[in-house]
Amino acid sequence: TGLANLRQVGHEIDTVLQRAPVIVAAITVDGFREVNDTLGHLIGDELLSEVAERLQRAFPDAVLGRIGGGRFAIAVPADQVAGDAALFGLRLRTSVEGGLQIGAVGTHVRLSVGCVKGPDHGADAATLLRRAETAMYSARGAQGGPVLWEPAYEVQGQRRMAVVMALRDAVATGAIGVAFQPKIRASDGSVAGVEALARWTHPALGGISPDEFIPLAEASGLIGILTNSILRQSLTACRGWQRRGGRVGVAVNVSASTILDPDFVGEVRRALVETGLEAELLTLELTESVVLAEPEQAAERMSELRRLGVRLSIDDFGTGYSSLTYLKGLPIHEVKIDRGFVTHLVRDAADQAVVRAVVDIAHTLGMSVVAEGLESTEQKQLLERLGVDELQGFLVARPMPALKMASWLRGEARHLMSAPD
Repeated sequence: TGLANLRQVGHEIDTVLQRAPVIVAAITVDGFREVNDTLGHLIGDELLSEVAERLQRAFPDAVLGRIGGGRFAIAVPADQVAGDAALFGLRLRTSVEGGLQIGAVGTHVRLSVGCVKGPDHGADAATLLRRAETAMYSARGAQGGPVLWEPAYEVQGQRRMAVVMALRDAVATGAIGVAFQPKIRASDGSVAGVEALARWTHPALGGISPDEFIPLAEASGLIGILTNSILRQSLTACRGWQRRGGRVGVAVNVSASTILDPDFVGEVRRALVETGLEAELLTLELTESVVLAEPEQAAERMSELRRLGVRLSIDDFGTGYSSLTYLKGLPIHEVKIDRGFVTHLVRDAADQAVVRAVVDIAHTLGMSVVAEGLESTEQKQLLERLGVDELQGFLVARPMPALKMASWLRGEARHLMSAPD
């Protein structure tokens, strides 16, 4: 890129800070790792060069450097942007984000931006850069930000580092296990399937939720290994249920970076062969954001998986920006209505209208509809009236280990066999 490195940009920020207050932003190019992995390092290099050029054109007098991977740092005297760090961050995004054509490859540049103000947030460049990066990582969960650093992030950053360090060992040793939660058919209460849920309890850190460790696994490049582990544990458990006479399938959640990985289809094929499970008994649940972010690539990978015989589901449905418009073009079997629409369903007419619309459109397109987060009999009765096909939640059963799940399934089978016609 021809830009300063981390050490050089730190020295320049310290120089500016001696003269006047400064605003520092840390920037990451979202999806840079996936571009490198799927399109190659040459394309990745051209992407970084283009980002560098756009930053230089937009802020020719700023201190600018590349501080590693797809990450940049930029600093300006605070008075140049009226001391408004958030406005500076927004200008960064609007100046750099947008379409990009590299040879025959078209992509879209997206950034996550974290900002700090010196000396308010730190008296030296090292502290400011570290805190700007902490805010930057928080921006990934806030549609790119910009996010302004706060003192509370210091504790969160320490926790994040501890979890990342423990995560590497947990993935390597298989310490992250799986719990299973059943789904039932709304029509007759029979078991429709089981969802696999990653579970991790660390001896020092305690229980760590998937909402915390899955994004960290993605950011640290461990998500592929982790997904393969969860997939194989789930298929092995499901194969055990079949041997005991229960033809019940299992659903496994797949992250954005995993579904876009060109090697993932091969991994699924190998896992099915090695465990001896029929492909139609595996459902892969994808988040809606995957399809919205990379629609063509996601659709291609989903078509490959469907050709394997695997079922496909869109999880957390209804939380994206154009949910209903893209449904017709996807090779999927079911949609799972986000639990946020179920929680207040009984007393919220708007949530009822959303569920009814999703059911109508999904059924028209030949897809089934699952409602998750079911906790009350009132919700169950209303979801049944609205035409939802399958139900999942604490009212049915809480997540449980594989052996307990097997016992639960046997109990349900006995119940159904003894039930009157």
